[in-house]
Amino acid sequence: MLRFFSVILFIIFIFHNLLLAQTYQDYLIRGKELYEADSLKKSYEFFSKAIQSEPNRSEAWALRSSVNFLLKDYKNALLDADKALKIDPLSSIAYFSKGNVFLATKSFSKALDHYATVIDLDSTFVDAYFNLAWTYQLLEMYDSALHFIDICLKFEPKYEEAWILKGTIYHDMEEYEKAVQQYDEVLSMNPLNVEAYYEKAISLTHLQKFIDALENYNKTIALKPDNPEIYDQRGTVHTQLQNWQAAYEDFSKAIQLNSNYYLAYTNRAYVLLKMNRLQEGIKDCQKALILNPNDGMTFNTRGVIYYEMGKMKEACNDWKKAISLKENIYAPKNYQNYCK
Repeated sequence: MLRFFSVILFIIFIFHNLLLAQTYQDYLIRGKELYEADSLKKSYEFFSKAIQSEPNRSEAWALRSSVNFLLKDYKNALLDADKALKIDPLSSIAYFSKGNVFLATKSFSKALDHYATVIDLDSTFVDAYFNLAWTYQLLEMYDSALHFIDICLKFEPKYEEAWILKGTIYHDMEEYEKAVQQYDEVLSMNPLNVEAYYEKAISLTHLQKFIDALENYNKTIALKPDNPEIYDQRGTVHTQLQNWQAAYEDFSKAIQLNSNYYLAYTNRAYVLLKMNRLQEGIKDCQKALILNPNDGMTFNTRGVIYYEMGKMKEACNDWKKAISLKENIYAPKNYQNYCK
C-alpha cells in the first residue's frame, strides 16, 4: 500500500512539473505579447528565458535586440542582432533592429543599407519601407522619401503614422496644401489623432490660414491638454492675429507646464511689449537668457523693448549680440536703422 501511494505521488509530481514546464516557444509567445503591450522590461525577461532555453535559435535574439533598441540600450541591441545573424544570416528582424540603431544614432548610410537588406529578405516588411522613407526625409531626399512611403501605404493603406510622415515630407518640401491633405486623410480614418491635428495646424500656419490653424490647435489641446509646445504654437497664431491677451495666456500656460521652456518666455516677452508691459517683458527675456544664453531672437526682442524704453545703448548692444548669434531676420535691420 505504501509503495502504491509513493508511485501515485511520484506521478503527480511529474505531471505537475510538466504543467509548469515552459518551452522556448512559450517564452517567445509571451515575450511577443508583452512587447505588443509595451511592457518592454517584462518582454525582455521572457525573450531572455527563451534564449536560455535554446540559445541556438535566432528569433529570440533578434526580438530581444528590438527591445534593447526601444530601451535605448543601443550597444546590446547591436550585440543581440549580431548574435541572431550569426545563427541565421537571413534574419530580417535582426537587420531591421540594427537599422533602427543606426537611424537613432544618425548613421544614415548604414541605416539605409540595413533597411534595404530587410526588404531584399522580406519584400512585405512594411515598417522597413516606413523607416526608409523616414531616413530619406531626414536626409532631405524627398523624392526617395515619397517613393518608399507610397510603397508602405500600398501595403497598409490605413497606416496613420505613414500618412503623417507623408504630410511631414510635403511640409518640408514647402508644399503645405499637399501636407494638409495627408493629415486630413488620417483624420478621416481617426478623428482623435492628436498628431494629425497638430501637424495640420503647423502647415496651416505656414499657409497663413490662421483661423483654421487655431481651430486645429484647439482640437489638439482638447485631446492633449498638458503639452507646453502646443500652447506655445497656438500662442504664436494668436500673436499673428494680434489677440494679445489670448497669446499671453497661452505662453503663460506653456511656462506653467514647463518652467524651462525658454522660447515661451521670449514669445511672451514680445506680447508684453505689444501690451506695453515693458518691465515684465525685460524680465521674461532675462529668464529666457538664463535658460539659453545664446538665443539671438531673445536678444533681438529685448533690444526692441529697450528701444521702446528709450535705452538706446542697451538696445544696440542687444541687437549687436543678436547679429553675432546669427539672428539675421530682424536684428541687422534694427541695428542698421537705429544704431549707426
